[in-house]
Amino acid sequence: MIKTFKTTDDSSIEILIHGKAPKGLKYTLDVPNDHPLVSTSWGAFFQPCWEYELTNGKPSDIYVDMKVARDFYRAFLRRVRNRVIGAYDLNTTKAMERNDTDRLHYISKVKQYLRDLPASIDLESVKTAEEMYLIRPHILFGNSEGDVILPEELRDYKGEAKKYGW
Repeated sequence: MIKTFKTTDDSSIEILIHGKAPKGLKYTLDVPNDHPLVSTSWGAFFQPCWEYELTNGKPSDIYVDMKVARDFYRAFLRRVRNRVIGAYDLNTTKAMERNDTDRLHYISKVKQYLRDLPASIDLESVKTAEEMYLIRPHILFGNSEGDVILPEELRDYKGEAKKYGW
């Protein structure tokens, strides 16, 4: 069993594996080790979005608040996207040094696609946190083999296939 708790001034649920829970708790709940939220990678990922299900004013289970999870996942996608854009910024500098206009146009198109990406993903239709966790755009995360796969509209674009070692 894992003890979860929520302090009176905090909106998220914390896990306590060892030690004593802090004073001033609003709720506590012992959760079995095989509960999906504590035994899966997607459940742990959405821990800041956990909420208690209350029965007669006492916590009886934990679940992922999907409204909070959608905002949390959009912010996560934006952070990952910003790192990828940063990598393309380095390529922009290299292309400018080479005066490679084809590559510059291509990078500009990819960066615009990346800027539009979080808003273009329909998280409102996702029903579960597990489904949401599986939304992994290949341009950000690569495919299962680790290869980055460009969206259809970015393939075969002038400048995409240039090989300068970057």
